[in-house]
Amino acid sequence: MFKATAEQLLGSRRSRYPLEVLTLPIIDLEIPTLLRFSIASEEGAPLALLVAPGDSVEAGGLLAGELEGAFIASPVRGSVTGVTSGPEIRGLQETSVVIVEPADGLPQAPFSSLDPETASIESLVGRLREAGVSSGSIRLSPLAKSLQLTEGNGVDQLVVLAADREPGICASAQLFRERANDVEAAAKLLGRVTSAGRIVLAVLEDMLPEATEVCRTGPMEILPIPAEYPESLEPLVALRAGAEGVTRVVTLEAALAALDAVREGRVPQSKVLTVIGREGKPVANYRVPLGTRIKEVLTAAGIETREKDKVLAGGPMRGFAQYSLSGAVDAGVDAITVIPAEDVVPWSEEPCINCGLCIEACPTNLQVQLISRYAEFELFDRTVELEIDQCIECGLCASVCTGRRPLVQLIRLAKREVEASA
Repeated sequence: MFKATAEQLLGSRRSRYPLEVLTLPIIDLEIPTLLRFSIASEEGAPLALLVAPGDSVEAGGLLAGELEGAFIASPVRGSVTGVTSGPEIRGLQETSVVIVEPADGLPQAPFSSLDPETASIESLVGRLREAGVSSGSIRLSPLAKSLQLTEGNGVDQLVVLAADREPGICASAQLFRERANDVEAAAKLLGRVTSAGRIVLAVLEDMLPEATEVCRTGPMEILPIPAEYPESLEPLVALRAGAEGVTRVVTLEAALAALDAVREGRVPQSKVLTVIGREGKPVANYRVPLGTRIKEVLTAAGIETREKDKVLAGGPMRGFAQYSLSGAVDAGVDAITVIPAEDVVPWSEEPCINCGLCIEACPTNLQVQLISRYAEFELFDRTVELEIDQCIECGLCASVCTGRRPLVQLIRLAKREVEASA
């Protein structure tokens, strides 16, 4: 797979990649001796620290937070052994990290249970916030915030995305099979708290028989997604769902985490992810305790990295390259991908040659070549004029660039700078 991808990076015009539905059981990893929690917000700035070294913390106890309701809750009972700096897995060099030593295993219910069908909307939304339920991958955001669960912000249709978002990843499909009996309840819960008039379950076309079985008695419609990247990315799924009004797309795992927080009183404790090995194929799906270092996941998978190998937090198209394996898994990591050194295609500093392939590949029809050049020369206001906010960071532009330019990285840089100046 990686060899073929490398050939595409050298200039092939192919810009679509198949999404396979694989059956790969989920393996539970043991909780490590220390857990690490980044306290960076979705914009990269640190959240307010709510603990200090030496403090005891209960499961569900807050480690950091902000007024808007972005909370990081500890999934375990234990003690804070330190607050230090560490790798930020989404492109920043470092972030503040809270280190927690678990006193025991993962607890089951730090909060009281609520009835998803009779509890007040206010109490349900409050539970999602206090439990620290998050959604997203490129940017990790509190679920209540991403769904705009505030007064005056309604949602017309809610889409629960049960399809994996990148090639080689099969964690979501396997989670769908493992918790098929909870899918309807999770969708109904989020439909209730958002007052959505329409609830849609989005699956890859190959999963239609399984989805039909789940939805045969419930209120959900089924939305089949072509098994081709990037059709399963949230913005394109929202477009395919159609209908007018406000559409919100939430991953199946985030929806199930919301259900567990409400019905069972649990905080999110783990992340289901796929490890993609050196051969470019999925090695296994793991249920990884939140706060586990990437290095510890690779060790469990029996993968030893070598000099100049590239390790990504995420999949092969949108993952973030890691300069250290000490970065920790959070609720947005769908995969850990290892690319062997011989298959890594180096980026070039050569200027754009205006071949136009990136424009042809872009699913949102952006002037990628101009946006990236403005970003390169720090003309970030110009990127706003070219609607950089419409970029879904799918990576297709970089995969066809004959000049091997780091297009996605330049666009991500510009987005951060635009946000910082707002």
